Amino acid sequence: QPFELHSDASKVGIGVVLSQNSRPIAFFNEKLTGAKVRYNTYDVEFYVVVQAVKHWRHYLFHKEFILYIDHEALKHLHSQDKVSARHASWVAYLEHFTFVVKHKSGVINRVADALSRRRSILSKMTVEVVADRRRKHAEFEVGDFIWAVLTNDRFSASDYHKLAVRKIGPVEVVEKINSNAYRLKLPATFVLLMCLMLST
Repeated sequence: QPFELHSDASKVGIGVVLSQNSRPIAFFNEKLTGAKVRYNTYDVEFYVVVQAVKHWRHYLFHKEFILYIDHEALKHLHSQDKVSARHASWVAYLEHFTFVVKHKSGVINRVADALSRRRSILSKMTVEVVADRRRKHAEFEVGDFIWAVLTNDRFSASDYHKLAVRKIGPVEVVEKINSNAYRLKLPATFVLLMCLMLST
């Protein structure tokens, strides 16, 4: 059976799952640093493909494999006419391998997606701990994952005391309103409380 690569990327990291017969057999993730942090979405998605193939080249060389990607444009990476020097070098490397490209939505591509975003979750959990210990104000950006504290000013006294959980997360920041107000993507049970004020 052919190997399968399921890849995904975020602004802070990349994640890939190597599978066979739809069963995961190995995982790989990497934090984006330096110039890679400034890559556009296409470049990051292209980069994760190259890194994944390099990482598992001993499995993939001389064997056809299936590459599942999250970016529709990458389906045509074999047939690009005008490419940058970086893209040209990546294409040249990939030409040593035989593979079929298939598009797979990030919503479905959950394991690779979780691997790529794990870096963001861990980094923001660290920021929270450091900010907590040093009592410093921490600011976040869209796409970051944070822990949210449900405060009693958002509920009636009786409802607040009934809450089983008063701290939820990690949850994704979907909008930065100002330096201490953010709109978060909350679980369905908190859908009416989409905008929380973070304490300073």
